[in-house]
Amino acid sequence: MFNKNKEKEIKLKYEQIKERYKEFEKLFGKECFNYEAFENRYINALTNKIDLEIFFKAEEEALEQKYLMCLEKQKKEKNKENSFTKKAENILEEYDQRLKKYPYNNFYDGAHYDLKYLYGALILFYNHLFPYLETIFNIKNTSKEVYKEFEKFYTYFNYYCYSKEGFLSKQFQDIVSTIKHSNDKDVERIRIHTFVETGKIFNELLFFINNNKTKISKDLLKIKIIDPILVKAFKTQEVYTMQLLEFIINWIKNFLHDFRISEFK
Repeated sequence: MFNKNKEKEIKLKYEQIKERYKEFEKLFGKECFNYEAFENRYINALTNKIDLEIFFKAEEEALEQKYLMCLEKQKKEKNKENSFTKKAENILEEYDQRLKKYPYNNFYDGAHYDLKYLYGALILFYNHLFPYLETIFNIKNTSKEVYKEFEKFYTYFNYYCYSKEGFLSKQFQDIVSTIKHSNDKDVERIRIHTFVETGKIFNELLFFINNNKTKISKDLLKIKIIDPILVKAFKTQEVYTMQLLEFIINWIKNFLHDFRISEFK
């Protein structure tokens, strides 16, 4: 009778521990709780005639200790994950706030939102600031060499910014066409290409201005401005040429930083 009761107790204890291993394995994975490893230890205990009461007691203690360790590890990983998610959210929120400084041009519903801000920013620059660079760096106010160097920027701005009334620029027509007719990989490829090329050109333009601003004719000490954005910024209709160039330089630097394309050179 005693042996049968003992046998039942051992079997019950075995089943209890086995179920806990299976449960914890599902919760934490085999790395923490391996049910098969427990089975092997149990068979080994039977084979070597180890006192099963001592064996089960040791297993229960180890099980509880390991459970607390894995629980703490899981908690830390969760906190780390939440912290990373929070950081990522903050970075995206900061990026969104930067972009909102620029005009939003919803040129196509299916386009990524940052392209809509980029197009708005490019059109703003092309219409309100670029014309003054054309005036300042033309042949009359600099030299043939400087103007020839400046001319290379027309290739980009004519393709990315220039458009007839009611139409998009050629680059953004290409983007819309890609969204309509291509797969997601091609859409992302042209999006990245647009940002990379924009970063390269504006970095080159920044270098060009800084490298050639001392070569401007002294006859162009001041320049008249009629653009409403510039008039509002300077609160006058005539500014020193160098003052206007510094304004444009700072605009470009902020633009590169805000769209996270400063590193493309």
